[in-house]
Amino acid sequence: GRGRGPVVPEAVVQLALQVCVEHINSMEHKDIEDQAVTHHLSGDEWSVLLQHFYNATASLKSCQFACGADVVSQADATLAKISECYPQFNIDGSSNIWIIKPGALSRGRGVICKDQLEDILKLVSCNASRWVVQKYIECPLLIHKTKFDIRQWFLVTDWNPLTMWMYKDCYLRFSSQPFSLRNLDQSIHLCNNCVQKHYRVSPTRHTHLPQDNMWDSCDFKQHLSLLGAEDKWDSVIYPGMKKALIHVLQVTQDEVDQRKNSFELYGADFMIDENLSPWLLEINSSPTMERSTAITTRMCRQVLVDTIKVVVDRREDKTCDTGRFELAYKQVISLITR
Repeated sequence: GRGRGPVVPEAVVQLALQVCVEHINSMEHKDIEDQAVTHHLSGDEWSVLLQHFYNATASLKSCQFACGADVVSQADATLAKISECYPQFNIDGSSNIWIIKPGALSRGRGVICKDQLEDILKLVSCNASRWVVQKYIECPLLIHKTKFDIRQWFLVTDWNPLTMWMYKDCYLRFSSQPFSLRNLDQSIHLCNNCVQKHYRVSPTRHTHLPQDNMWDSCDFKQHLSLLGAEDKWDSVIYPGMKKALIHVLQVTQDEVDQRKNSFELYGADFMIDENLSPWLLEINSSPTMERSTAITTRMCRQVLVDTIKVVVDRREDKTCDTGRFELAYKQVISLITR
């Protein structure tokens, strides 16, 4: 009838379910154990599925699915299974947004968001550069309807045994514009200060947010307190960031040149989801120490002072003050005797 949205045929829903089951089999390694369970879609089938997907996501509220009750039940069961074995299920969203980053650039340069496979493939195939393509977190925690991320410092003073120090303070970087998935402009989706400093704060953004687009972790804890979640920083967010960093270092330990009497300060970027769980986006070597705001003027100076306390003072005195750094992980090496 008039005003109806796009209709997705049952055959297309069956194709989507087939892809979902194939993905589940891959995550559960069934595709390795039994090649018979894997049936890949043809190029034509993918084209049909993607076109209906794009039409459906463009009109989610009015889209209709021409499916019987048995297919609906199968879809519900399949989605429930995916949510069990795919931790990112609840943050992926339904708009198919991906973030594409040039592998050799930093500070948000060249980073864009796309929601069409054809556009992504065209972009990454136009030159010989390496690209990082990540699923965009479409369901982040927002503060006053605005996106933010967290810059968290950590220090590695030895790779064997692996020794990592976590900084107890961090800072938040806000977008200058209110959050929206309908507009993929970098002013909305990239929180890097190097990007945001080129934009004026939107007059529609909430006035309680800082004009310089930064909070420190104390400001964030106060906001959590207003939400009735004052304990979540110490019980979920900070330990979650620490756990993620430790695991990343463990799996990359053998790939790093291990040089004694050296150290490196890193800057990790995290997003927080609606359940207040942290998600690691990337780790930056040589993180910026630019005194771009009052927050970074104070904190960047202090983290450098505290780094010297750990890497210099502690060589002479293991009980010395390490500032805001805490020893987050030190690998235990077991000696095997014969």
